[in-house]
Amino acid sequence: MSNTILSRENQLLASKIIFVDGFSSSGKSLLCSTICSLVNVENWQIEPSFEQLATLHYLEKLSIDTVRVILETRSDELIYNLFISRNVNFRKTDMTSPYFNNLEDIYLKRLDKKEGDEVSKEIIQTKPILPLHLHYIFGYSDILLKSFKHKLGLYIVMLRDPFYLISRWDEENWVNRIGSDNRDFHLCINHKNKIIPWYTKDYADEYIDANDSEKCLLTIYNLYKRIFKMYENMDKWEKQKVLMIFFDEFVYQPLNYIDKICQSLNIKKSDDFENFLNKLSLPRKKTQSITSIENFMKKYSKKLRPNYLKLSLELNEIYSKFYNSKNS
Repeated sequence: MSNTILSRENQLLASKIIFVDGFSSSGKSLLCSTICSLVNVENWQIEPSFEQLATLHYLEKLSIDTVRVILETRSDELIYNLFISRNVNFRKTDMTSPYFNNLEDIYLKRLDKKEGDEVSKEIIQTKPILPLHLHYIFGYSDILLKSFKHKLGLYIVMLRDPFYLISRWDEENWVNRIGSDNRDFHLCINHKNKIIPWYTKDYADEYIDANDSEKCLLTIYNLYKRIFKMYENMDKWEKQKVLMIFFDEFVYQPLNYIDKICQSLNIKKSDDFENFLNKLSLPRKKTQSITSIENFMKKYSKKLRPNYLKLSLELNEIYSKFYNSKNS
């Protein structure tokens, strides 16, 4: 292996980054759009390379130093391109579009901006905040926390009722789409000639043996168990940079979390913030949105084998324990 040392230590554009992480359907996009209505926050980005690099480090395919330098380079490139509206998603119906997030005037104006050193100077002077959307990295890898230690504004983890997520994953047939659907872009591994998601590496044999519903349960169980363990093992500094947001609390009382975000980043809400919340239908009226363990067990009694029904009870216990610890 080469002894060449990669470095970007003398270069810096993206000085403050927000990661919004969590499982699919946990409310990440909703939160990202809400964050875009805060002062000095750029339009949020889905940047697969951040997930892929973190995954490759978890799979021991890339060293931490290699990943760190590529991530630093990519974040600087992203913020530079945003300031000249290069590679900006202008599809009006997409939540990642500045049109959706009421930022279109800013990015349309930037289309005419001449690129060069003046752009770099403006970025360094204004210190814009770059929000990045991720899928289930926290719990499996702390590489993003380590790589952006001094640039990290906040690492947000979205949590939602695990039994809702299992049901949604099952209903949408994701266990059979990952690794076979051409529109799916998850990294996968080959284990005993079976193509399975990268995050199943440590329970691959069990995953292959499980039926579709059991695969969904295994996925959420292992992710949540890892998330809670990683968080509990963090030092004080790291915990100060991590914000756990429970979806059902966020949609009912978004200002509680938005105020925490503003305080952490030392920023304010935009003048149009209240109107934008209305556009996102926030806050929402309270409904019975939590799937009780009793209802879940009843729904899946014929789909899960006894050991998986037992695993459901354990998942309910660890989730409830963590939820109560954050709300005590």
